[in-house]
Amino acid sequence: GIVLQSGAGDSQQTVRELFGLEGRIETDRRNGVSSFVVASKTLCEFLQHIGAGGDSSSKEIPWSVLRSDRDCVREFVGGLWLDGYIRHD
Repeated sequence: GIVLQSGAGDSQQTVRELFGLEGRIETDRRNGVSSFVVASKTLCEFLQHIGAGGDSSSKEIPWSVLRSDRDCVREFVGGLWLDGYIRHD
């Protein structure tokens, strides 16, 4: 699944609008951090295909963004989720 830890509520709306997927917001009892979790193998595979998969040690701007025009890069940076990862359950 995909876990997004910053802007959990905004992430939920974005994923619903872009991909038609529902998820759930979970709060870690240890630290109060909220995460938005969506379980979708197809979305995980798509993100990996465009170069946005992996864990925190391998994060980089996806090749698909680097090859895009300036407006696309601007939109990517504006919507960047720095605190998210793909979890393979």
